[in-house]
Amino acid sequence: MGAINIASKGVVYAKMSSVALLIALLSSCGGGGSTDNQDAQIVTSSADLLILSREITEKKETFNSVEYKSNWGLDAVNAKEAYAILALNNKNIAGAGVVVAVLDQSHVDISHTELEQNINIDSDFIEQSDHATHIAGIIASSKDDNEIHGLAYDAKILSIATSQNSNLGFNKLVSSDADIANLSWSLANDNQAGLALEILTDTITNSEVLLVAAAGNNAEDNPVYPAQFAAKSNFYGRLIAVSSLDKDMKISGFSNKCGIAKNNCLAAPGSAIYSSVENNKYRNMSGTSMA
Repeated sequence: MGAINIASKGVVYAKMSSVALLIALLSSCGGGGSTDNQDAQIVTSSADLLILSREITEKKETFNSVEYKSNWGLDAVNAKEAYAILALNNKNIAGAGVVVAVLDQSHVDISHTELEQNINIDSDFIEQSDHATHIAGIIASSKDDNEIHGLAYDAKILSIATSQNSNLGFNKLVSSDADIANLSWSLANDNQAGLALEILTDTITNSEVLLVAAAGNNAEDNPVYPAQFAAKSNFYGRLIAVSSLDKDMKISGFSNKCGIAKNNCLAAPGSAIYSSVENNKYRNMSGTSMA
């Protein structure tokens, strides 16, 4: 991606992945709040761009910590560049003001030291899982010089337990202040697609939340549902399907491809991702859920 001057957001972005750009953009406007542009760096000439590029190069190395290096995916999406750009525009915390809902069949472990400062939870279920906790850690584990930090390490996580065949959890999502919702699960069978379509259509109609859905782990050409709904025109810009990349930045062997949802789909690191799991532990997990 070439350099883009986005003065209205008070920040200039250069050569960043879509994921890093999204985090930086959301952070720069406080997750949808007002923006103070007094300190914005605005490119007006090629000389300014060269100076800014040098500043970014120097600043990004300050984020190259042991925590950062623990997840290869951060460097793969140029997260250091995003952090440097935020810092150069007096936005020192990635994800500040952004709320990300993690909708899973179980809850995030809210007692994990990496997550306890950044999480809220609905009260209907008490079961927790490694799966939900791992996803939450990738998104927003704390930057505290301890083991790992998330891509958007100051975002807030809202853990919502849901079911694949009912609107359980989605009503909570609609009434919440979530900006983004992670849907890292698939339907048990395509016969449930009709109900799921109805639920997700209601969700995007009654809220402004961006839905991000895992493409699935069956090595197929098309995403599973609900990610496959990204192919429908009414979901453009509202639901994004996500495939997984391996360390060679190729589609992971297990990952479903974007297929028919290619115009509303992206791929991100999802193989052997190191993150938080239950009981204050950490481990590698792979899947489009991690991407």
